Amino acid sequence: MLQHEMDVYEARLKAFGWNTYVVDGHDVEVLCKTLHDATTVHVKDKPTCILAKTFKGKGFPGIEDQINWHGKVMGTRADELIKTLKDNMSKQGPINLRPQTITATVPKSDISNIRLAEPPNYEMGQQVAHPKRFIECYIAEQNLVWPSAVPPGTVAFCSTFAAFFTRAFDQIRMGAISQTNVNFVGSHAGISLGFDGSSQMGLEDLAMFGSIPGSTVFYPSDAVSCERAVKLAANTPGICYIRTSSLIVPVINRNDELFQVGKAKVVRRSDSDKVTVISCCVTLLEATRAADKLTLDGINIRIIDPFTLKPLDRDTILSNAKETGGRIITVEDHYEWGGLGEAVAGALSEERDICIKRLAVQEVPHSSKPAELIEKYGISANCIVKAVNCMLFKST
Repeated sequence: MLQHEMDVYEARLKAFGWNTYVVDGHDVEVLCKTLHDATTVHVKDKPTCILAKTFKGKGFPGIEDQINWHGKVMGTRADELIKTLKDNMSKQGPINLRPQTITATVPKSDISNIRLAEPPNYEMGQQVAHPKRFIECYIAEQNLVWPSAVPPGTVAFCSTFAAFFTRAFDQIRMGAISQTNVNFVGSHAGISLGFDGSSQMGLEDLAMFGSIPGSTVFYPSDAVSCERAVKLAANTPGICYIRTSSLIVPVINRNDELFQVGKAKVVRRSDSDKVTVISCCVTLLEATRAADKLTLDGINIRIIDPFTLKPLDRDTILSNAKETGGRIITVEDHYEWGGLGEAVAGALSEERDICIKRLAVQEVPHSSKPAELIEKYGISANCIVKAVNCMLFKST
């Protein structure tokens, strides 16, 4: 909107304490001198911004600084414009452009052996809230994401509320296109956040990160699996996303439990299981509570923790589903679209004799206690019990 009002840009930067240069961006000699001065002459402990005034289509009659030529092919004017370009070049004298021989190479990033400082050391049932090692980027998620995605050879972790990564989706998408190895941790996911309300609840994050090409999506269910996810993400090329909850859930895995990308865990099973329930973190806890209630009525269910939603362990899910009559219930603290349920349904879409019921958040939630919201929006232990009974009743 300010277009070429360079004095306004300069005034804004100076107001924040920057050193500034305003130069003709088409003058290579001036640019070289300015870059030299910026690194050798100016005051230390201040950033420098070079404001280079340029015009699109510089030097081409009828095209220079014309808005209607943005992103347009030259078409029938190509020969005329190429001649203009050659004439302008010839005015500079004989030109013999030759590329310099490449003498330097960019070292390949090695992310194959990154380890945690120490292995997990938790007790079963322990509730864990952890670390304080971070760089504070404040409420500016685009600024948080973009620098982390740039440095080659760097394995960075960006963490904020899962809901707020939506603000930086452009930077995340471009990071994937640039083949960066940045890792994202989305905390306070889902309606289990409670009183902070729907504006703070990450309920679209799995859909968003799942849509990124080449991404890996982790959804750990306790402190042990979360540490394993961090280690695996650090060693996995491409965009990785780790989803965490605001509720402090108990430890359910042994400290030496092995976790792998694309490998699910069967958390609970018996030879008489009637339904396979697939859930993560908060809803995994609800599924366990539901299993205890159903056992009192003589009904056993199998519970699977997928660990990664992308890639999804299709084989484990399918084999267990077949052992439980082809009946599957997915339970997730996420909107119905683009989450766990859709991932499972998509993976088994060509399988016969499989019935999938999806429990997920169906509408924009209110603010209340986590337990009340989990009940109200249909992903509680009671709701799982009802879904199991409904599925068994309909199947008979």
